[in-house]
Amino acid sequence: MYGITGKREHSEWTAEWLPGYKGSRPVHIGNKASDQLQLDTFGEVLDSLYRARCHGLYPLDDPSGESLEVPLLEHLEKVWQDPDDGLWEVRSGKKHFTQSKVMAWVAFDRGVRMVEKFGMHGPVERWRKIRTEIHAQVCKRGFHKGMNSFTQVYGKSIWIPASCFCR
Repeated sequence: MYGITGKREHSEWTAEWLPGYKGSRPVHIGNKASDQLQLDTFGEVLDSLYRARCHGLYPLDDPSGESLEVPLLEHLEKVWQDPDDGLWEVRSGKKHFTQSKVMAWVAFDRGVRMVEKFGMHGPVERWRKIRTEIHAQVCKRGFHKGMNSFTQVYGKSIWIPASCFCR
């Protein structure tokens, strides 16, 4: 987290006197996201880099690109199976958020596509295997057949509208 002046912001405090939006207390000032694992960000970053390449905004011959994507995916290989805080930043502990796992799938999918389409160097067979594993896991643990929808968290009935991810 960075403040508007570039200062790194890590603190958070509660403003007890503020009522919050429609009385939704407590009101927190700051953000604890700097201490959280949010797996979805890997997919968002890799998808952005892939799309930038597709539109010629980020050519492969830019050495900073390849040196960024491969280490991100190598790190994600180690942590994608972990529960995370999710984009909702819940305060009840880490969980296996379906959306986080789907975005991890996106990250590996874009890594595979950048190898195939742009000739980026990377362990493409390993990334394909992980991509397939995540897809199978999401369809098995993050989809509620009775409700025909994805769940917010693996094994829970809180749902997210279905899409064509699981066929």
